[in-house]
Amino acid sequence: MEIAGAVRSYITDELGVDVRAGDLDGDSPLLEGVLDSVTLFRLVSFLEEEFSVTIEDHELAPENFGSLNRIAEFVRSKRAG
Repeated sequence: MEIAGAVRSYITDELGVDVRAGDLDGDSPLLEGVLDSVTLFRLVSFLEEEFSVTIEDHELAPENFGSLNRIAEFVRSKRAG
């Protein structure tokens, strides 16, 4: 499964946020009402485990976690680097 799809599924199926998968496109803002600090922490743990990356505290920024596309690009860059 592609990264954005895996993240979308995790957000809608595992985090218990009040959003349907069909309502989340690649550019939907995640830090404005979808993810809070607790769900963001859980998402980071999922990404680290699922994609074998390490995410530093300073990387928890809107440019990396603002949307599904940004998360996918960030994870790809972490895996390549």
